[in-house]
Amino acid sequence: MTKRIPNINAPGALGIYDGQDRAGRDEVWSKLADKRELLCDKCMWRRQRERHVSITIDSLKPCPMNLARGWFNEFARLASAAPANIAEWRAIAFDPWVLCRTDGRLHRWLDPDGTAPKERDQFARWLDEQWAAR
Repeated sequence: MTKRIPNINAPGALGIYDGQDRAGRDEVWSKLADKRELLCDKCMWRRQRERHVSITIDSLKPCPMNLARGWFNEFARLASAAPANIAEWRAIAFDPWVLCRTDGRLHRWLDPDGTAPKERDQFARWLDEQWAAR
């Protein structure tokens, strides 16, 4: 069932470019939904099949939600090379929320040095200290 959802917290929501991008990525979303429409993952995949729309890693919007919910990793498994906008993805990959949701396990394109688990642990220790100081 398609719903108009006012926020990005839809179960399983996948962020796809919605017209804000100049590289033509908005073409994918416009084939799946109206401009102001956010689809849950089930509806998005159903429409993708019904409308024969190709969704690739380059279709994904670089946002913490796509990293934390595993969408980047899912599409990266199917790609042979990092997306052209990998710098945008790396800029948000070390967000504390993303690191906690992914348990510090980022795709090698995002964390080539393997430092994400240490960053996550450091943030977790800081949180523990803040909690203990209360």
